[in-house]
Amino acid sequence: MKYLYVVCCLLMVALCSACYQDKDTLFTSTKIVIDAGDTLKIKKMQASVTFTNLNTNEQVVATTLQKNEVETTLLQGLYKIYGQGTAQVINQNGKERIVRFRVTKDNLPLTVGENSVVKLQMFFVP
Repeated sequence: MKYLYVVCCLLMVALCSACYQDKDTLFTSTKIVIDAGDTLKIKKMQASVTFTNLNTNEQVVATTLQKNEVETTLLQGLYKIYGQGTAQVINQNGKERIVRFRVTKDNLPLTVGENSVVKLQMFFVP
């Protein structure tokens, strides 16, 4: 009877350890950098970026105030990125203006150690 109890305990330990998934292998940290180009400098920005996992259709929304960067942690996978917002920009002559913009990227694979920083060019919306 004691032998059966030991065998059952060892079997339970083996089954529980086989189901363990390390969090680091499932998730990846990603930084999106929104770029205004060579002629404009971003002074302030308010943006919302939506990450849509094309495998699971799950959406994660990240926002930023002040900086031109958005950081988040996502499941590894293939993503569509869409963002929009407003920015206060300064042109080469030093003139400030407020613009509305969008950014987009389709079929972006996000995995651990790869594509941790993604640079997206903003395009202006009237």
